[in-house]
Amino acid sequence: MPDSSDRVIAGFPAGGHADFGHGIRFQLKLSDGAEQFFYCRADLYEKLLIALQSYGALAARVRASKPGQLVDIATPVQMTRATRTGQDANGHVILEFGTDLGFPMQVAMTRDQTQKTIELLQTELGRTPPQAPRSSTN
Repeated sequence: MPDSSDRVIAGFPAGGHADFGHGIRFQLKLSDGAEQFFYCRADLYEKLLIALQSYGALAARVRASKPGQLVDIATPVQMTRATRTGQDANGHVILEFGTDLGFPMQVAMTRDQTQKTIELLQTELGRTPPQAPRSSTN
């Protein structure tokens, strides 16, 4: 049940591109009948989608849990394929991969974080038995 101060979304009547594609504008209809437009900059689209998907996945895990059971708040995004690596102007190592969300994601890591990630993955691969390939993902 929403808190008394929450504005409850009842629908999504309109939306589209704005500012020559540099943003999106969308309208939410609220349960009290009010309608509100929102603008989201292009650099925040994916972050907005990931946040909403994560909140929804967390809510589903909470619904499925038993009373008193701890619920993991991390929401995995399924990588569908590794697409490329590179470095940015600050020397961060970039890993880009396709996702089950339908758009690519990039992770930027310092060299130390990259090395630690490699070590963690090697440790994980060393302790789990290999599984037969399920699809042609890279």
